[in-house]
Amino acid sequence: MAKIHNKRRNTAFLFESLVRELTRASLNGNKERQVKIKTIIQESFSKGSLLRKELNFYQTLLECESVDDDTARRIVEEVLKEHRRVIPSRALWSEQGTLIKKINGDLSPKVFSNFIPNYRDLATISRMFSEKTAPKERVLLENRIVEGITKPEEEKKELKPLDNLEFRMCVERFNKQYGASLLKEQMELLSKYITSSSNNGVALKVYLNEEIGRLKEEMKTVEKEKEVQKDTVMQERVRLVQNILDECSHKPINEKLLNKIFQIQELVREVNTDE
Repeated sequence: MAKIHNKRRNTAFLFESLVRELTRASLNGNKERQVKIKTIIQESFSKGSLLRKELNFYQTLLECESVDDDTARRIVEEVLKEHRRVIPSRALWSEQGTLIKKINGDLSPKVFSNFIPNYRDLATISRMFSEKTAPKERVLLENRIVEGITKPEEEKKELKPLDNLEFRMCVERFNKQYGASLLKEQMELLSKYITSSSNNGVALKVYLNEEIGRLKEEMKTVEKEKEVQKDTVMQERVRLVQNILDECSHKPINEKLLNKIFQIQELVREVNTDE
């Protein structure tokens, strides 16, 4: 089973890498790069293209809800049969090659280094689809996919705290809520959050700890302001914010926590702007 997998010839990996790159460009405010990436995705995965058709097969297996063993095996069998019927390997190789050239030429080879949380699943499916895979190995790969489909949903979430689908949904939710008004520090925190699964959340925890420390210092400065000293209501609000920051240091990192930090970042920026 220890075969070398060429991720540049993995249709789903190429798509997910472009999605990650698009998100990064969006967070960095690089509109020119956003346009390039969107154009590549739209052209390469257009309706009727082989890349789009194969991506649909990947998604059928990846997004299948927990089912019993027999049903899972039937799904895998049907997907594999349909894949052989509608995806000519040479033509697919050609479309993949064109996409790879676009990524290398218009973007950068670094796109292929993007971390994809469910990469192992994508590699398993890719090898199962390949005509070069030996029958015995294909059976073992099919068994692995069936095992993934039949795994309880709770266990899947535990293994993947932020998978690709959640990644895109998270970006969409924050974009909808805050739009283009995100502050630089908010964008940096969000970027660390949505990519936290690539390093077990280490970078996010380090950054969040530093950011909470910075915000605490900012609130201490606000507390010393003459206007605050004279106003008991403002004093109470400052203390409330300080208590929230203390609690944030011990709470699990999720979107609810991020929203609280976002609000405090906004408050601190407004106070500093008014000075």
